[in-house]
Amino acid sequence: MEKTRYNQKDIAVVGLMIALVFIGTFYFKIPTAFGYTHLGDCMIILATCLLGTKKGAIAGAFGAGLADFIGGYTAWVLPTMAFKAAWVLVMGFVAFKVFKNFKYNLWLGAILGGLVHSSIFTLRKDWHKKNLMWSYHLAPHEA
Repeated sequence: MEKTRYNQKDIAVVGLMIALVFIGTFYFKIPTAFGYTHLGDCMIILATCLLGTKKGAIAGAFGAGLADFIGGYTAWVLPTMAFKAAWVLVMGFVAFKVFKNFKYNLWLGAILGGLVHSSIFTLRKDWHKKNLMWSYHLAPHEA
């Protein structure tokens, strides 16, 4: 297995992309019926397009996780980091491996990765809601 070496420029650029993802997620929130939408996802796509899969996954996971942590959504930090990284890995695999020579490979990768991202977020929310309701019904109630 090949070792990847990161130089100072790589670390600085990934750090800047982490900051852009954080700012886009933390400061530019658009409330919706199911939570909020933010510009951080656009920054994650940009990071993946510019830096590639590995660095994009690092920037997306840490930037979004940091935004959840500082925003008070601490229960969502690790799931968010995993889900954003999964999104980037799917996007990178589709864009840079499967459809490498396709004209719209980045678009296709971002859309398919976004579908995976939305699906796992929905499954996580449903699982969390079901467990909360189940534990509520099992808990002793005071009259």
